[in-house]
Amino acid sequence: MGVGIGDIFIVPFISKYLKDSNTIIYFSFILVLLVGSIVLINRSYYLYLPIFVIGITIAVTTTILIVMISNIAHGDFQGEAMGLALSFKALGDGIICLIGGFLIKIMLKLPIVLSSIFAIIALLLMGHKRIIYQSILGEQTTIKKLSSF
Repeated sequence: MGVGIGDIFIVPFISKYLKDSNTIIYFSFILVLLVGSIVLINRSYYLYLPIFVIGITIAVTTTILIVMISNIAHGDFQGEAMGLALSFKALGDGIICLIGGFLIKIMLKLPIVLSSIFAIIALLLMGHKRIIYQSILGEQTTIKKLSSF
């Protein structure tokens, strides 16, 4: 239900006010916090709200990432790029389900703990690459300005 609400109502509203890259970072950070908070919850009926909000954040990040991939591709390759992206997403979802099943046998909350750790690492790497790309793009624009004289 959260995924449907996120796709229908929240994505169009947020895309008007935030850049796509900023939206991905904000909602990924919220997702890390929510997944990490599940480890602290002891009663099962308290899980409904975080799971609902997790569905919304997954819907927003997935939809905007697919749009960003489509915008990068040119012309007739957009459909192929989106198909490849969704195929890799489905492959990743399947692998996660298989590995998560084995990890639950070891410890019940181990998949959640590991996913939180990997999500934090991914956010750190994404932030680090963003700084590098901004410095490279800044140098390229400076070179273009200098070459125009």
